[in-house]
Amino acid sequence: MNKIRMIGSTILGYRGLFSIDKLAKDTKIDLRYCTNTLFKFCRQGLTKKISKLRYERADHPGFVIIYLVVDRKGLAARIAPKLRKGPVQDRAWSVIWNKFKVSRAFNLHDIVVLGNVNKGTAKWYFKILRRANIIAKSHRTSRGFEWRLTGKHLGPSRPYLQYEKLTRDFGPERPYLDCSRKRKKTEKHGLN
Repeated sequence: MNKIRMIGSTILGYRGLFSIDKLAKDTKIDLRYCTNTLFKFCRQGLTKKISKLRYERADHPGFVIIYLVVDRKGLAARIAPKLRKGPVQDRAWSVIWNKFKVSRAFNLHDIVVLGNVNKGTAKWYFKILRRANIIAKSHRTSRGFEWRLTGKHLGPSRPYLQYEKLTRDFGPERPYLDCSRKRKKTEKHGLN
């Protein structure tokens, strides 16, 4: 866990006001780093500096700065792990290629978990790749089918397919796009 995430999760654990000294003591991170991180959080509107209290010690005077969490949801989103960026097809293809290099087979579950892709999107991508003869079913397992690359496109860069053409050529008939059926339905009910 990186330092900012550790500081943020510790701050979220506090139920009220907190000081930098308490935060540095709880996280065991340098006081300067905690101060800079809280300054960043204040600039982003996640925390707010409430007061700066002066206290006297025997050897030297000191200050205590009191903070309050203003936006808990924003702070939780700020410290949450970031998702991988890039198009879904790039992420799915990178998982397919790496799994193929390692074990010569991959399945839908691998793409969903490792590529951070929705299951429906992964199924759609598998269907497009299968129709373009880039992947083929290998055998059935407990998690569905194992797939393999056919050798038509072998490489780390993803294939750029004409999705509309593949869906139109191989897709099912779409009666809702047929205008004659709609006209017959309206004539049947006497609506013109």
